[in-house]
Amino acid sequence: MEQAQSIAAGYGYSFHGASIEDIYDPEWSDSQCFEAVASLVTSLPKEQLATSGQAPELLTKVIPLRTSTSTSMSAPDNTEETLASPITSVRSKLSRTEKISKLKALLGACTTLTAKETILQHFRSSLLVQLTKRAQCTILALGDSATMVAVQIIGLTASGRGYSLPHETSLLSNWIQDCKIIRPLKDCLVKELDTFCRLNDLELIEKHSAQLDWTMRTKAEVKSINRLTKEFITGLDKEFPSTVATVCRTAAKLTAPEATYENKCPLCHGPVQKDVQEWKSRITVMTAPSDNANNNPPSKPAEADGCCSSNGSGCCSGNSAATCSQPPQQQSHDTAATLPFSSLLCYGCLTNLRDLDLKTVGNQTGDDTSSFELPPYVAESILDRMGFPSLESFQEQQESTARARAAEMDPRESLREQIQEFLIASDDEDDEGDEA
Repeated sequence: MEQAQSIAAGYGYSFHGASIEDIYDPEWSDSQCFEAVASLVTSLPKEQLATSGQAPELLTKVIPLRTSTSTSMSAPDNTEETLASPITSVRSKLSRTEKISKLKALLGACTTLTAKETILQHFRSSLLVQLTKRAQCTILALGDSATMVAVQIIGLTASGRGYSLPHETSLLSNWIQDCKIIRPLKDCLVKELDTFCRLNDLELIEKHSAQLDWTMRTKAEVKSINRLTKEFITGLDKEFPSTVATVCRTAAKLTAPEATYENKCPLCHGPVQKDVQEWKSRITVMTAPSDNANNNPPSKPAEADGCCSSNGSGCCSGNSAATCSQPPQQQSHDTAATLPFSSLLCYGCLTNLRDLDLKTVGNQTGDDTSSFELPPYVAESILDRMGFPSLESFQEQQESTARARAAEMDPRESLREQIQEFLIASDDEDDEGDEA
């Protein structure tokens, strides 16, 4: 980063930089102050995850960042004045070490190198867009050459991201709200750019790629889809110089999908196809064919409308003809405030979840917690898709739901729960415990 800053200063340009771990700061979200992260959970116990035969439905919990309580101590020796002092709740900013540990935990939960590189690419794209908006710019210029665009076209197609291909490889993309993305070097080969820089004595920035091989539990060389695609394109281009141009011209004929930015994928912020889970479950074979599979076709997954039956325990579960009686933004997802996650993703991100170690995912009942957390921009996008304009509105809805459920309880049971720790077991209960 220091080299890039010195080059920008030499040309008189202002430099705006950020580290990849800064994605966990609340300021790198659309609201620039979303102080919460997302944690993934599943409704299945961990012992059933490996034997369920198919990928479980993943849900998410929006967890506010930790708070520190500060009290005005103008007169520490005066007890009355101290008690009367206002108590304020201040957000504790994450340190660099904490952000790096969160990022490593997330990468450690990914079992393939492709999944790790894809996650980092999503984070890098989000940081670039936020840097553009914070600098009050409306255009983001990327330095992707024709060779790099050809690699991305093949790699994205192999990763299941063909639906968003026009937005991620076109010369001009208007998909991101309030930010246009251009690729002015799309028609230039990497060899041409290298020759131009050498002839004009331009200083080149040393490329630093993330060293993710250490996270793979193998001594053999591990390559991702992106690395294999790059080797394939560059190797083929040596014998057939028109390879890159042919791939780029073919992809340029694709038209952008008819999708709205409001229904973007929470993870990659790309367009989301309709009925992704249903189509994926219909074409994907996860287990060997059997008579039971033929007699019991896969059930249709829950729609991405926030219905509380997505976890199988909502008010409208068990009745296929019923519809949820609650508005989408107020449909409860159990008392633990779980929200849908898998049903909100695009096909590419949904496919990328196959490489997630399910043992690191938490349980909906709270018995097991997730070993990693998703950044604030993901949690904010989830709430936005579910109809919550802010974190405060989501918390208010959860508090009102908890109060409504408490009011529906038997007053005697509610009182018993409050004084449970002070009750002394009766003789009958002691006798039953001894017999057990």
